[in-house]
Amino acid sequence: MRSILFFVNSFGKGGAERVCVNLGEEYVKQGYNVCFITLFENSSYIESNTKFNICNLKLDEKMSKLELIDSIFRAKKNINSFVKKNYGSDGYALISAHLPLSHICASLSIVKKECLYVQHTSLLQENRHRIGYDLFYKFKNNVCVSEGLKREMKEKMGIKKLECIYNPIDLQRIYELRQNSIGDISKPYILVVGRLIQTKR
Repeated sequence: MRSILFFVNSFGKGGAERVCVNLGEEYVKQGYNVCFITLFENSSYIESNTKFNICNLKLDEKMSKLELIDSIFRAKKNINSFVKKNYGSDGYALISAHLPLSHICASLSIVKKECLYVQHTSLLQENRHRIGYDLFYKFKNNVCVSEGLKREMKEKMGIKKLECIYNPIDLQRIYELRQNSIGDISKPYILVVGRLIQTKR
C-alpha cells in the first residue's frame, strides 16, 4: 500500500486544514495509507475514529513564532521516525505541506526535497519577512492555490519554481449540504465566505 503524507498545522480552524482533511478522506477511499503530521491539537474537522495515521507535535498555539520554530526543530527526530515508519515498500505517492509553520516542519524532515510546499495565502499581505521567505521558498517545489498567489510570488518575490493547482471541491458534499435549512432568510442579510481578516478581502 502506498502512502500519502500531509504536513499541516491542525485538523481545524481554517480553509487549508479543511482542504487537507477532504483530500485525506478521499485518498483513504482510494486505498492509500494517509498520514498527517500536525502541529496543534485542534481536531474539529475529523471524527474520533478517523483512519488517518497521525503524528501530532502538540505544540502550544500561544507560543511565539520563534518558540514554535524551536519546538519544531526539537521534534525533528520524532517527525522523521514517523515518516520512515509509514514509508512502506512503495514509498509516498504524494507529500505536501500547507501553511508557513508546516512548511518549516517539512523542510526539516528527510522528505523535504520531495515535498510540495502549498501556498494558501499571501505572505506579503500578512507582513511576513520578505527576505527570509524569498530565500526559504527559492528552491522549494511551490504550489499556489490561485493564479494571483502565483503571480505575487513570481513578480514580487522572485520565485520561479511555481505551479498553480486550485483547491479541490467536493461537489457531492455541496449538493448534500444545500438541502439543509438555514433558517429564516426573508430579511436582508450579508453573506461572507472566508474569515474576516485583511487577506480575505
